[in-house]
Amino acid sequence: MIASRRDYGFVLLIVVALGLTFAHTDVVGAQPRVVEIAEGQNGTTTTIGKDQIIEIRLPAQAGTGYSWTLAAHPTAPLKLARSDTTSADRPGGPQTQFFLLQPTNTGASDVVINYSRPWEKDKPPARTFTLHVVVR
Repeated sequence: MIASRRDYGFVLLIVVALGLTFAHTDVVGAQPRVVEIAEGQNGTTTTIGKDQIIEIRLPAQAGTGYSWTLAAHPTAPLKLARSDTTSADRPGGPQTQFFLLQPTNTGASDVVINYSRPWEKDKPPARTFTLHVVVR
């Protein structure tokens, strides 16, 4: 009777050890679902998987009339899933605009976002953000 309890404990220990080993392997190999991109990554290249989403977050200043807009809608392999602006905590305060881009296929594309005033069509943008995206 004592030997069977000891054997049961040993088997339980092995099962737990194997479970932790496989659980650790899944966590280490996993990629984040959302890849966050900030203004400091302007002009860089980002590689993502087909199951990932890019979230580009860019600072804006409320009350100035400036806002970030896509220069052109992304072409394959990306599509714009959503864009929005956070509320300023005070009138004229800082905001963050974000763009969620979702892969539609594998390939490469440039995402160009301009910071400008919509009514000043004859002026160049105050700033431009460019990101080269490779989807694998």
